[in-house]
Amino acid sequence: MDGAESLRILYLTELDNGDLAAASGMAFIPTAPATSEPRPIVAWTHGTVGEGDACAPSRQKDPASQLTQFLPNMIQLGWALVATDYTGLGTPGVQAYLLKDQEIRDTVNSVRVFQQNPHADDGSRYTVLGHSQGGHTALWTGHLSKKFAPELEVMRSWSLHYPNLPN
Repeated sequence: MDGAESLRILYLTELDNGDLAAASGMAFIPTAPATSEPRPIVAWTHGTVGEGDACAPSRQKDPASQLTQFLPNMIQLGWALVATDYTGLGTPGVQAYLLKDQEIRDTVNSVRVFQQNPHADDGSRYTVLGHSQGGHTALWTGHLSKKFAPELEVMRSWSLHYPNLPN
């Protein structure tokens, strides 16, 4: 992505039973210095893409393909973006499709791991943006995230519909 450091990430999240599990995803950090401190963070929660590991957005030939309608503007504004693939999609285990608690954990833990990047210049506030399955995740994260990540503050949660994106 022009103007951004693009990263594939692998991080630990937890399952409903408390066991640790791996989750993958991607992150985009503007290469320009942050125009405001801390740098705004957007957690993108992708739409339904399939159940096989090869379906994970971070494993696609063009990993940012679902992000092209808004990521360039976010980068230009100096916002950073983190995008989970969700547990079990691109990593070992079973994908917890539409299980809100797991999707919330995966989202907030992606923000937590993103905060550890020294180039992120971010704080504890973030916005969740999603489409399709990710819209479900975004709305539940906005509603229940304090239960899973009391140290983080969701500023907004958005469920989007793009006519030209597959549902």
